[in-house]
Amino acid sequence: MLAIMSEALPITITAADEAKKSLPAIISVINKLEAQLNFITLTAGWFADPEHELAITFAINCLPFFPEQQFPVSDEFIALADDVHFAYHDEHRKYQCYVQLTDTEIALAKQKKSILAAILDKKLTIVLNEIALKQRLSVI
Repeated sequence: MLAIMSEALPITITAADEAKKSLPAIISVINKLEAQLNFITLTAGWFADPEHELAITFAINCLPFFPEQQFPVSDEFIALADDVHFAYHDEHRKYQCYVQLTDTEIALAKQKKSILAAILDKKLTIVLNEIALKQRLSVI
């Protein structure tokens, strides 16, 4: 009998309804990217110490960002760019990350389907490497 994994993966990615409407392929892209990023970070030893496990959530949207709505309470807030922000909650060792797809990126993704994965991979990897530096982990 196969054992079913009951624990949540440390990195989760969701897409807002607006992003799903604009880019129907986004669900399959984020599912693949979530698996890829979890594999890479797990093999890099990010989550080897059960006493200091991190949780990282990404929210992908195509609407402008308003920090007071997304991160009302956090221990640290970082804006890497106008379209990439994240907050850290020390008590829960949790990062909440917001990534906006710009109008230009959406237009490009609609013209060429494969570009969406490349755009999201680049943006999420930048955030993960920033988290790695802050947590003294291996960059990916």
